[in-house]
Amino acid sequence: MKNILISTYGTTWYLALELLGFTNPDDLSTYNNHPEKNRIKEFRDNYNIQPADEIWLITTSNEQALTAFQKYKQWHQKHLPTLELHVIYDREMEEIRTIEDCSYIRDLIYRTVLAAHSAADGGQVILSMVGGYKTLSADIQEAGNIFSCHALIHILVHGKPPLLTEEDFEQALPEETASKLMPVVVSGKKEGAAYLYDNSLTNITTENYSIKLDEANSKSMDLLTKLNELRCNAGVLLSNYSPTEHEKVPVGSFRSLALLHPRVIEALKKERIGQNYESLEKDMEWLTSLPKAELHCHFGGILSPLDMLHIALKEKDKVEQCARENSDFAQWLYEIRLLVQGQCKDKLKEILAADKRPLLRTPFKGLPEPVSVCGFIMQFEGHIDLLDEIIYGDMLKEENFAKIGIAPYEHLGDLQGSALMQSEKCLRSACQILQKKCRANHIVYMEIRCSPINYTRGGLSGEMVVKILLEELSSAPATYFSLLFIASRHGRMSDIYRHIELVEELYLNRYEWDEQLSNRFREHFVGFDLAGAENSRSPKQLSEAFESLHKRCLNLTIHAGETAEAESIWEAVYYLSADRIGHGLTLCRQPELLERFIERRITLEMCPSSNFQICGFKDFLLPQTVVFPEYPLQQYMQKGVRVTINTDDPGISRTNLTCEFVKAARMTPGGISKWDILQLLYNSFASTFARYDKRREILVSAELEIIRQIKEQYGTR
Repeated sequence: MKNILISTYGTTWYLALELLGFTNPDDLSTYNNHPEKNRIKEFRDNYNIQPADEIWLITTSNEQALTAFQKYKQWHQKHLPTLELHVIYDREMEEIRTIEDCSYIRDLIYRTVLAAHSAADGGQVILSMVGGYKTLSADIQEAGNIFSCHALIHILVHGKPPLLTEEDFEQALPEETASKLMPVVVSGKKEGAAYLYDNSLTNITTENYSIKLDEANSKSMDLLTKLNELRCNAGVLLSNYSPTEHEKVPVGSFRSLALLHPRVIEALKKERIGQNYESLEKDMEWLTSLPKAELHCHFGGILSPLDMLHIALKEKDKVEQCARENSDFAQWLYEIRLLVQGQCKDKLKEILAADKRPLLRTPFKGLPEPVSVCGFIMQFEGHIDLLDEIIYGDMLKEENFAKIGIAPYEHLGDLQGSALMQSEKCLRSACQILQKKCRANHIVYMEIRCSPINYTRGGLSGEMVVKILLEELSSAPATYFSLLFIASRHGRMSDIYRHIELVEELYLNRYEWDEQLSNRFREHFVGFDLAGAENSRSPKQLSEAFESLHKRCLNLTIHAGETAEAESIWEAVYYLSADRIGHGLTLCRQPELLERFIERRITLEMCPSSNFQICGFKDFLLPQTVVFPEYPLQQYMQKGVRVTINTDDPGISRTNLTCEFVKAARMTPGGISKWDILQLLYNSFASTFARYDKRREILVSAELEIIRQIKEQYGTR
C-alpha cells in the first residue's frame, strides 16, 4: 500500500515542489513561513492527506516541457531521493492544438490514474490540477470522478506568479513569497463512476489499458472510447430502470440487459417464440446458441433408445460370455432376435409389460445385472426404430403423448436408469453421452440428480457409483456439473436413510478415497432431492429423517405440486425448508403460498414436456389439447415467481433443454418473448446450488456471452 500524487505538468519546473510542500511538509518546509500555515495544516488534517510515496507527472513531449522536467528531476534526486518520481508522456504529443490532441492526452490521463490505483494497492491517490494546458485541469478532475481519488488539490496564485530558483526550495519560502501561493483541496474523496462498479463486466483494468512509466507512450483513445460507451450506457440504464419499469420486474435479471439501447430492449420484448410451426426452426437456432443452466434432470432418464443401444453394446463381451456359459440365456437372446427381425411388436411389448419388469432384469438365476437388459437391447441393433416403437407406441405422435399419468410415464424408462446402468462401463458411457448432449445445447452448468444406491445391484457400491460420476463429470470441459442425491417417497424408508447416510459418509471420507476425489465430492455435491409419488409419504412424515441434512445446511429441492394439491408444496416449504420446488404446478391454487415464494425467492423447477405428458396442459400448436388447462408458467412469471425451465427426464420425454424453452412457449398464449426467455435463463443461473463464487463466475460468464450475442444480432444502437 502506498500513496501516489499525480499532477499534470507544464514548463514551470518547480510546480511539483509547490505540491509536495503541501502533501509532504516533513520533506519540504515550503510553507513554514506562510501567514496561513495553520489553515494549510487544517486542510491536510480535515481531508486526511497523507505524505506521498510517489509523484507521477503527466506532460507533453515538447522540448520546453521535457527540459523543465529534467531540471526538476535533478533537484528531486538530490533532495528527495527516497520519494519515487515518474513521468508519463506521449511520444507524439508536442502540442495540444486539435480536438484529437485533446482526446489523446485525456486518454493518457485516464490510463495514468487507472494505473495509479492499481499501484497504490489501497493507498491514497491524490490528483492535482496545477500544471500544463487548461484543458488538462478538466481532464484530471474528470479522471477523479471516473476512477475515484482521495482528494483533488490545486495551488492558487495571488497576483503575478513568483519566479523561483532551486535554492529557494532548499528552505522555507519567505513569508512575502509564500503568501502568493495557497494550496487548497478542491474536493475530498470521490467514490468513482457507478458504471465501473462491476469491473468483472467492464474489464477496465490497467492490464487492458496500460501505460509506460518513464518511457514514451503511443497515442491511444481506446480507454476514452470505452468510457464514453459506458457513460452512454449508464444514461440508458437510468432510462430503462425508471420506477415504472422497475415495478414490473419483481425478480432480478442480467444487469447488462438494462444497458442495452431502448430500441434493442423493445425488439426483444416484441419478438416472440413458439407462435407457429414456421418459425420453430429459427427459434431453435436462437435458443441453441444461448448459454443455459439445467437444474432438474434425472440421471436415470437421460437416454434415448439409440443411447441405450450405444451403452448396451459397451457390455457386448460380457453378454456374449454369459450366453456361452448359460444356454437358456443364449436361447432367450436368440428368440428375442427372431422377434425383432420378424417385427413382432406385440410380443416384444409383452416383455416390457409392467408386471414383467423384474423378470427382464434377472430372467435367469445367477445372471448379473445389467447383462440381460443389455442383451435385450443389443438385439435391436439395426432396428432402433422398432425399439422406439415398442417403447412409445402411439405416443410417438406428440398429441398422444399427453396426460398419461406418472406411472405410465415412468414405465417408459424401464430400459434405462437403474435397469441398464448397473456396471462401471454403462455408468461411464452414460456420463459421456450426457456431456455430449450438454455441449449440443450449450448447457454450461448442470445439476444432475440420481440415487446412487439404486445402481448397486450389479456389484458396485454406492460410494463407487459416486466416484465414477465424479470422475467422468467433474472434469467436463464445456459444462460444470453438480451432483444431487435423490430419496424416493415410494421406496423403502431404509433406502431413504441409506442415501442420507451416504451423504454423511462421503463428507467424512469414511471410504478413504484419495484426497483429490474427496475434494471433488465436497465441491460438486450441492444438495438433496425428494422425489416419487407424492401420495406415498408427505414432507411432514420425512422431516425427522431430513434433520441431519439440515444440520449440514445442505440445499434441498423437493418434488411437490406435480400431481398433488398445493398442500404438498406447503409442507415441502415449511416442514423441509425447501430452497427449490420441483414442478409446483398447483402453487397457483394457493395465493398466500405463492406470495411467500415471491418474498423468499423460492425457485420453481418447471419441466414443460414432462408436465404436458404426465398432467396435460394446452399446447397452442396442438388443437387436440384445447380441453386441457392452461400451463401456469405465464401466471408465475407475471407475478414475479422465480421460475426455471428444465428437462426432467429428457430421454423419456424425447426432448432437450433447447426444446423445453420452445415447448414452454408453445404452452403459453401468444408464445414467450425473447426478453422473458432471457429472464428464464437468468433465473436458472441465479438459482443454482453451486457455491457462491462458482455461481457468480458462471453467471457473469453467461451474461457476457448473452450480451455479446444480442449486440451482434441487434447492434448497440
